[in-house]
Order: sequence, then structure tokens, then C-alpha cells
Amino acid sequence: MPITKRLVMHSGAVGIKNAIDYAKDEKHNGKKHDKDPQLVTGLHCTSDFAFQEFMMNNRKWHTEDDDRGAYHVIQSFSLEDNINKYQVHQMGVELAKELYGDFQCVVVTHTDTGCLHNHIIINATSINGRKLEDRLSNQKEGLYGLREVSDRIALEHGCHVISNPPKIGRYKGKKYLYNNIQKSKRENIKELIEYLKEECNSFDELLEHMSLEGYEINRRGKSLRLKLITTQTTNNRYIRFNSLGDGYKEQDLRNFFFEKSRNSCSYTFEEYLNLSGAFAQKYIDEAEYSKEAIQKTRYCLVEGKAYPKYYFARYLEMKKYHQLCYEIELLNKEGIKNYDDLIQSIENQEKVVEREELQYKQSLSQLNSYQRKMPLCEIYLQYFNDYQIYLENKEIYGETEVVMTDEIKLFLDAKEELGNINIDEVRKIMANTNSLKNETNRLLAHLSYSKNKIYDLDHMKSIALDQSERYIKSMSFSKKMIIEELSTKEKYCVRIPYTNYHVFLDRNGIVWKNQDRAIMYLVNDEEYEIFNENEELIERVEAEELEKISKENKEEIESELKSI
Repeated sequence: MPITKRLVMHSGAVGIKNAIDYAKDEKHNGKKHDKDPQLVTGLHCTSDFAFQEFMMNNRKWHTEDDDRGAYHVIQSFSLEDNINKYQVHQMGVELAKELYGDFQCVVVTHTDTGCLHNHIIINATSINGRKLEDRLSNQKEGLYGLREVSDRIALEHGCHVISNPPKIGRYKGKKYLYNNIQKSKRENIKELIEYLKEECNSFDELLEHMSLEGYEINRRGKSLRLKLITTQTTNNRYIRFNSLGDGYKEQDLRNFFFEKSRNSCSYTFEEYLNLSGAFAQKYIDEAEYSKEAIQKTRYCLVEGKAYPKYYFARYLEMKKYHQLCYEIELLNKEGIKNYDDLIQSIENQEKVVEREELQYKQSLSQLNSYQRKMPLCEIYLQYFNDYQIYLENKEIYGETEVVMTDEIKLFLDAKEELGNINIDEVRKIMANTNSLKNETNRLLAHLSYSKNKIYDLDHMKSIALDQSERYIKSMSFSKKMIIEELSTKEKYCVRIPYTNYHVFLDRNGIVWKNQDRAIMYLVNDEEYEIFNENEELIERVEAEELEKISKENKEEIESELKSI
């Protein structure tokens, strides 16, 4: 009679690590399960290096900083079920394979309570880059799908299931119980919105979280509506946001998140390592640029304006920032002080990968030869007792009186193909196979890590060669280029470097590097008006074009000077 529940692991990498550590009993010294390797299984990952491989996958798909990093499924069985811990584990693996076939999972069976139960940790990002679709309306990956598949697998293994299960609801403690008859539907919705206003950073994110909490969102004309997804067919009508009252209308919520985005920054930045030398300084300068650009551009929002490209550029810049912090740490760890050291480090790492690939292939080849014997070993063990009884009956009743069954024939065929070995040798083959499988998985994990390290070192070459892309565009200028008589309290009028044109720039987005030099971080979606020396509007350009105008003119002038 399995009972299932699924928890969301927030806080990105921290949440993932905590969930895996709990499931694998890393913090309880073996009190939660008996450390039997047959009760720990990794799907699309090795159980020993699950956290590292989860994060490698998420870095590949740029989801390592997502709030919803993983899901934690608990599948608990009744004392009435006549099953052992290995059957429980098998059911957990079957459940994970069927529901989360393209996601990395770790399945661990705990035996510390009266009820045997599985813990399944699922990476929220699949190996193909898809996020887990966990809303209630999803028949497979939603909670109803989890219950249905778990019950079906349990029935196949002879377990009991609950005949009339209660409705499923997601809630954050008692006050978010959807079927709470003490409160009206509108009160429950408003209470949930108040909770999510603290969790979310945009109106669209609020709608996404409400969908994940079991609400169907629908827009008819100008009216945005929602209703709870239940099996109830009567009196389950849509409720308009605009009918929820002040503070909960669509425009009120959009205004709330607009101000939240303007006045807060949810990013925290690590301290830079104190590396010396011009080579390391390039990486520190790039990280400093990303940090300032992310912090400063959030002040440049204009009320009532959408910024799709702007938000995407800040997202990419933040990814780049975290990558740079990791690479600065790698520079320090590897002792890389110049470009030659970097090239040497790449060559050394390529040799490591070559060596580890050879070890992995050798181990895999040996494992395959062992695994070909495993079906024969399983038949041997399955019918060994039957064969012993058959021999005893032959001795007692005579060979002509005892019939050789199909099971005995299967046993004798398996024994012959295995070289007529005894049962201890069969068990040794199975033990060696499991041991070799763990070793092969360990080698694969090391190989994946080493290959990923080469990718990081190659990426560092692009920065060393000044080929790093900056996603938030900028324009550098000196104090002398500010036209004071045309400037205002909100904007500087700045002459575009190497041209006779000028542009108005928001003072909030400017960072002074010293008393004379400044950088203006540009907003990608903003249009910048370019004027000539007669104050005539020449054209309107976006951030990328404004950056190009200055650079192209600079290159043209430098080329002319060289030719002279």
C-alpha cells in the first residue's frame, strides 16, 4: 500500500546536495539504511558522484542557478505488504525509469523505520535540457501521474493500494490546504499570492508558480482568469484576477513586481581571489565588468516598458560572471600565471583524458564479458535448490522414477555454459560483476569531470585572447566628452567617442572608474537618440549599434594613423 509524496528542492546546488546527502545517508552514519550497494541506484548518473554529475548537466544547459534544482520523491510501503527491501528498491527504480526516463535520478531504499521506503532524487533538468513539467494537469509528470504509476507497479508486485485515495493538493503547511472549507476560494487565492509575492521576481513567474500549485491560468480578451484543477465538475468556475480586490488585480501585481525589480537585487556576488599578475587580472577585470553591469543596469528600467532582450542579456551576463569566478578559482588551483601555463595545463589535461578513456574502455570491456554471464548465473541460482532436490530424489527413488523438469534442464544448460562451476564460484562472478560495475561507473564519472575541465580551460583561452563576449553592452568615455550645457539632472549629454555625434545617457547606469574615466552600461532594448553638432536627430539605435558606432570609428582612425 505505497504512499507517495514529492517535495521541491529549492536553492539550486545547495538544495540538490542536501537532498542527495539525505537520501544516501551521508550525514547519519548508516542509521537510515544498511549501506547495501544493491539499495542505491543511479539513473543517467553514478550514485557515488551524483551531485557532481547533476551539476555538470545543469551547467551544460545553464540551469545551475535555477531555484527549483531537484525534486525529492518519497515512496513508502505498508507493513501489511509481504515484500523485502530489494523488492522495494526494484519498485523505486521502475518508478523512476517510467516517470523520469530522461532525467538523472538517485534511488535509495531506507530501512530505518518500520515501513520500508524509497527516496528518489530527480534532477529538475533532463539530460536533454528540458525542465520537469510538474503541474497537476500533467498526467505523467504531475502528482496524479506519480500516484497512478506507483500504485500500478505496486499491484504488479503483489502490494495493496488505497482504493479511495484523497484528492491531491500542494500546500506550504496547513494554511495552504486547497480544500480548506473554512475559507472561500478567493481568500485561498489571495493568501497564496501573498506567499508567492515574496518568492517570485516577476508577474510571469508568479503565474508559473500558481500553475505549479495546481491552478489553470486562462485569458479571455483583456480578462486574466484562473481556477483550481480538481476532479470536481460542478461549481468550479474561473475567477478573474480583477475581481480579487485592490492589490490583487493584474495591473496592481504587475506594478508590484516592476517596483520590486527596480528596487531590489536578488544576486549575491562572491569575493574575488587575490591573484596577482597581468594574466589573472584579465579574468578579474571581466568578472568586475559583469558584476557592475548586472548591478547598474537594474536602475535603468523605465516604468511601463517591457524588456525581453534586456532580461536575457542580464541572465547571460550573470552566467558568464559565475563561470569567471569558477575560472579564477581554477587559475589559482592550477597555478596558471601566464598563457604558456594555460596551454601546458590544457595539454596535461588532454593526456589525463586519454589515459582515463583507456582505463574506462578496458574496464567496460571486462564488465561486458562478465555481464554476458549474469543471466546464466541468475538461472543457476534460481534453480540450484530445485536441482539439489532432483539429485536427492534420484538417489532415493532411482533415476527412472524421477522426471527431469524444464527448470532442471535450464539449470544444467546454464551450468555447462559456465564451465560446470560450483555455486561459490557463481556467487563470486556476481560479486565481481557488481564490483566491476561500480568501478566502471567511477571511471566514467572521473572521465566526464576531466573532459569538462578541458572545456573550462579552452573557454579561458578565449578570455586570454580577448575574445570574451560581453552580453550587456557598454560605452566608455572621459569627463571631457560630457557636454555640460546640454546635460540634465537625469541624463548626461555625451559625445560619442571618435565621432562628432552626441547621445543622452542615464546617469544611473554610469560607473566612474576614476575622476576622469567612466563606463556607461547600456540597456539592450532601450533606443538611444543620436544627434549631430546642430542638435538635429540623426537616428535611433539600440545598445549594440551604439557600441559598434564608437568601436568602428575608433578602428578606422587607428588604421589611418598606422598608414600615415
